[in-house]
Amino acid sequence: MTGIEFSRPIIVRLGTGYHCEVRDLMDAIRFLDEQPAAIRDEAFQAAHDACRDGLRNALSADEARDILCAFARRRDLLVAELGPAPLEDGDKLIGSTIASQRPSAPGVAMPL
Repeated sequence: MTGIEFSRPIIVRLGTGYHCEVRDLMDAIRFLDEQPAAIRDEAFQAAHDACRDGLRNALSADEARDILCAFARRRDLLVAELGPAPLEDGDKLIGSTIASQRPSAPGVAMPL
């Protein structure tokens, strides 16, 4: 495990029926960078800053993960903190991303 990997991944909601596994600080920053401006509040800024601090070794990856979880929970984006994501009817796990059989949203992985 490198210093940027989380000891346990989290599963976050990307959109209706779409989920993504966040395994490390780079995944977390990509997830945060995709968030709309309307939800970029103090919790968002704390999570983004924590992830950047983790990359600079000013904070551990798991401390940044905890702050990211708080942001995701606040915005109802946190699906799971431990283990695999719970699949809903019509969802498939593809690699580290869950793709839905429901219609695709722009910019989100297409189902197989």
